[in-house]
Order: sequence, then structure tokens, then C-alpha cells
Amino acid sequence: MFSERAAKGLNDVKTEFSTPLREQAPPDFKKTALFGKNPVLVDARRYPDRLAVDVIKRVEVRTSRGTCILNGTNPLSWEWIAKVHYGAFCYPVRIEMYPHIPEDASEVVRRLLEKEIL
Repeated sequence: MFSERAAKGLNDVKTEFSTPLREQAPPDFKKTALFGKNPVLVDARRYPDRLAVDVIKRVEVRTSRGTCILNGTNPLSWEWIAKVHYGAFCYPVRIEMYPHIPEDASEVVRRLLEKEIL
């Protein structure tokens, strides 16, 4: 009658989401921390994706309001944060941001990445 699965709440598994998983922000994303004074890029992890493209999966930004982590390694949220496209002689020419990152947060991170990479 009363199963152990029901007691643990395992019978109610969410299979449909109002926002697709790859469009949701990760749980550790604090957008308000990005808009403090003096943003500094603490960490940006790049991985080669294909010829002439690197993928940035994790970015950490520290400001006067705290630390904000943009994480593209969580399987239930964004796939990547940015892609760096390289031109002739392996010179970086363009940075493409993930389309579902909020626009104002994306601009702050893009400026910092351009300073660091381009």
C-alpha cells in the first residue's frame, strides 16, 4: 500500500519543463554580482572544439558585489559560455556568446573576454 518510493517522493519525476533545459540559467549563476564595480576575469576555461574554434565552458568574474560563475558544464543548463573563432595564423578574431545568456550579463562577460583573448 504505502511504498518506500512514494515516501521519498520518487514517484513524482518531472519530465516536462516550462523552459527547455539548455535555456535555463545554472543554479550558481548570480546575475547581480556581475554589475558591481571593477569587474575582473578570474578564470576562463577553454577547450578545443573543432579546427579554429575553442569553447569556453566556465567563466568566473569577481566584482565589488561578489563572484559570479557562468558554468557551461552542468548538463541541465547552458551547453557553453562562449566560442572563440580563430583566423589566419591562429589569431583570435571573434567571440560568440551562448544565445540564452541574458544580454546584459553577456555584454559584461564579452568585454572581459575580449580584453583577455583578443
